Parts: sequence; C-alpha cells; structure tokens
Amino acid sequence: MHLCSKMGLSSSLINPHYLSFENRASLVPLSELVQLENRMTKALGIPEVGILLSKECPKFKNAKSGIVGALAASCMTVGEAFQVAMKYNCLLSDGIKIELIETEDRAEFIYYRIIPSQKTRLDTEISIIDAYKIIRNFGTVYKVEFEFGIPSYAEQYVKIFDCPLRFDAPTNKIIFDKSILQMENPASQPYVNTIITEHANKELEKLNARHTFKHQVRLIILEHLSSGIVSADFVAEKLHMSRQNLFRKLKGENVSFSSLLEEIRREIALKAISSNSHSLTELAFILGFSELSSFSRAYKRWFGRSPSAYVAEKG
Repeated sequence: MHLCSKMGLSSSLINPHYLSFENRASLVPLSELVQLENRMTKALGIPEVGILLSKECPKFKNAKSGIVGALAASCMTVGEAFQVAMKYNCLLSDGIKIELIETEDRAEFIYYRIIPSQKTRLDTEISIIDAYKIIRNFGTVYKVEFEFGIPSYAEQYVKIFDCPLRFDAPTNKIIFDKSILQMENPASQPYVNTIITEHANKELEKLNARHTFKHQVRLIILEHLSSGIVSADFVAEKLHMSRQNLFRKLKGENVSFSSLLEEIRREIALKAISSNSHSLTELAFILGFSELSSFSRAYKRWFGRSPSAYVAEKG
C-alpha cells in the first residue's frame, strides 16, 4: 500500500489476499510478484522503474528482503551477511538464487531468478543496485554485469555505478575486492542477530517440513532446465544419490521423474505462451528442447494443438 501511494498507483495492483491482517506474514508467490512488477512498469509507462524504486521507495526494498535483510544487517562482518543471505534466502522465495564465489583476491556476488520467464529488469535493477551500494560502502567494486541488454536509459547507470559495466552477460554479477568480506559491519547488533537467527531457524524448520522430496527435485529441474542437460542421472547426482534411489523416493510420493519433468515444462509453457513473454524458439530453449519441432510436438500433446496455432488464434 505504501508503495502504491508513494508512486501514485492504485492499490488494486496488489492481490488483496496479501493485504489482510491474517496474511500479513505470507510470502507473495514469485509468480504474483512478477505480475505486480509488470503491472507497475506498465502503469508508470516508463522503463526505468527499477532505478526509480531503488531511489524513492526504500520500503519496497525492505519488503523484498524481510527477515533475511534484517538478519544480514545485524551480522558482525560483510562475509557473514552474505552467508546469511544464501542460507535463509529460501524464506523469501524458492525461485531466487544467490551465490558467492571467492577467488584468490576477488569475490563475486551473483543474483538471478531461476525460471527465465520470471526474470524482470525491475527486480534485477533493484537487487543489484541495492547490493552494489552496500558493497561499495566497504571498498572497491571492479565490475558489475547484467544479463539483460543495454537499456535506453543507460546514462542513469553511469550515475549509479562508478565501475565498468557489462550487459548481455551470462548472469547478474558484482565483482569486488575479496578483503571486503572480512570487514566488520559498523551497524552489527549481536543480541538482535541472535534473536532473529532463532526466529529464522524456526521458520526454516517449518519450511523444510513442508518441502517434500518432489519439491527438491522440482527446484533442481527448474534451475537447470534451459541447459538441456536435465535428466534423472543429472538430478540424482545433484542430490548425491543413485538413479534407482531417486526413482524410489519419487515413487513414494506417487510421482515419476518423467511425469514431474513433463508437468514442469507444461506449466512454464502455458504461462509463457499466454503472456507472449517469449518467442516460440526462446520458449523451446527455456524448456530444454534442442529443436523447435520437439517442443511443438510436446505442446500439441499437452494442449491438443500446436503452439503456433494458439498464438495465431490469440492474436
């Protein structure tokens, strides 16, 4: 509500379910957050919404980071804050990936949404700009990379980032001086950190209890689907088990690997093609098909008609 008022938007953009008192602590599903981001961009009529939000609406960033942001902010060092973000990020969403890669003298902060159709420039800009400002406060940032192309308002990036930029990169990344990870956080609050950690661990236990083995397999498939290498052997290796054990555990939840893979592809295809967010060739790649013809046959099997026929009928 604050966000809509701040930017002169109607609160009807937000699902009323998440505005009610009893659901105030509910996590907004990533699919609905994507819809909200797209509606905001359309309602404002300007492409640089992410940059505008990062400047004018700090409460939006706080809402996105929630308990994880509060916990990271109270850590003793920058490195601990990154570890916290990676460990507890699932409390915010299971569709977002945060990684920290360390080399001899540099570190890389990586952020992205797992499902390609759920990626938005707005989310990327807010998340990367926010992380950049925090890291830059402690030392040198060598480079910032974005997985989308050069925006029409690129001059605004120059005002924000005082380091080289790369667009059309494989992922969103901030490369910085590794020594920053060892630096103390002047705003650390050990007592507050202890309290929030206890709460976060309880929430994590609840989340893990709700997550079935099928859910774990689903996340791996979603993350690697577009690579074209998703197979039962690949997923079993990621879970450190044999192919036979993978099949046995899935069977215990009344699902097979092939049906789960088919279900995920079908869901993504239906959402993407309904929203016209990708071309058919792009969608085939996202779903892990090596050829457009293979995707077309699968789509016809799922929905009784070819994807091209659906697109033609729609408009």
